[in-house]
Amino acid sequence: MEEIIATLEALESDGSFCAEHTVPAGALRLTVKDAGPVTLPLKPATVQSLIDVAEPARFGWREKTLLDKRVRNCWEIPAGRLKVADHPWNVTLRRALDEIAIDLGLENAGRKKSALKAHLHNLLIYGPGQFFAPHQDSEKLPGMIATLTVILPSPHDGGALIIDSHGQKRRFQGAPSGKKLNLIAFYADCQHEIKRVRKGYRVALTYNLVVNGAKSADDPVAAVIPAAKLTALLREYFASRDRNGKPKKWVYLLDHQYTQKGLGWKLLKNSDRLRANVLSQVAERLGLDIHLALAEIQELWDAYREDDDWYSSRHRHWESDEEDDSDEESSDSDDDDNYVLQELIDGNVEIKHWIDVRGRAVRKPSAFAHDGEMCWTRATDEFNPFRSEYEGYMGNYGNTLDRLYRRAAIVLSPRKKPTGRLGTRRHR
Repeated sequence: MEEIIATLEALESDGSFCAEHTVPAGALRLTVKDAGPVTLPLKPATVQSLIDVAEPARFGWREKTLLDKRVRNCWEIPAGRLKVADHPWNVTLRRALDEIAIDLGLENAGRKKSALKAHLHNLLIYGPGQFFAPHQDSEKLPGMIATLTVILPSPHDGGALIIDSHGQKRRFQGAPSGKKLNLIAFYADCQHEIKRVRKGYRVALTYNLVVNGAKSADDPVAAVIPAAKLTALLREYFASRDRNGKPKKWVYLLDHQYTQKGLGWKLLKNSDRLRANVLSQVAERLGLDIHLALAEIQELWDAYREDDDWYSSRHRHWESDEEDDSDEESSDSDDDDNYVLQELIDGNVEIKHWIDVRGRAVRKPSAFAHDGEMCWTRATDEFNPFRSEYEGYMGNYGNTLDRLYRRAAIVLSPRKKPTGRLGTRRHR
């Protein structure tokens, strides 16, 4: 399995988790209902007229939409009250999206149709002292894969956008000048935050970026040798049998994070997209079934909190997804720093929510995967748990941390032979 992992790691996309471009500010002609045309660069009086028709911004948390200025403190004007003139903005934006798609590893140069389409979401205004704590964007539209922020020229200090992809961080400031717009795109599963504005106003349009029906990027020449090597390695893997004498399955956990709603072959990101393309070829060559699925990973750790009392009564703690920082507040990030992990007591991986090679959800029973069937190029402990539950000491049990992760996976398995039942075509 180590050689398979090494071969997969060699299949690296040239794309990044975020991209930045600048375009002329004159390309954007924006009108806001009840505030009128917006002249760029923005002046304080214009910004104040926007705030007068705006509302405090809310944020999504699980299935809820909340208003909490400890997490998100800014003003919002929804897309329904915004009007952007088609010309020349549509042409300018389309060209920028072509470049952004390449930068994100979603598309090769030379295609006539962009891989991305932008849907206007809102206008956001951050004044002195306002911020947005670390969070992930929810999938607001079918096929949404990324977020685009268009920062309007407006003098301000602070308000930097920090994007974090598994410890890789990029920092973006405001528009470079009064004559430019700063376009910043990033994958929706990236943690990101807006730092506190110290002076002036940070004003930005946000767009939801969805996959535009384009197929996966063409196979680069660099993928030919790894594809051949993976074919040989997986042929050898499937030639053996498991402990019960049954054909094995093979499970590869993807690098990016996906929800059930946001999982699909066309919605894969960066290197996930490249590796899925190659593994599809391998499956075809070996006559294997290939599925996308979600893996629920349950871990039970022997652990304790540093502030635990040995004789304390039973204590349950659900992670609040919030942590304090000297400068900002944060949310939607699980922090295990309060716990000391000692030994993994138990764990299991359940595979469910199957999608076939044609992108269709299929009724397939969930299956458990054991260690010998699984591999990954990004370890699970690099992700935030979907949920954590701590059990304090109870005399003869306790001091355990139960963590649940949800990860996407590609599953290969021996192709089932036709059964000859009604509705199944027999080959003669």
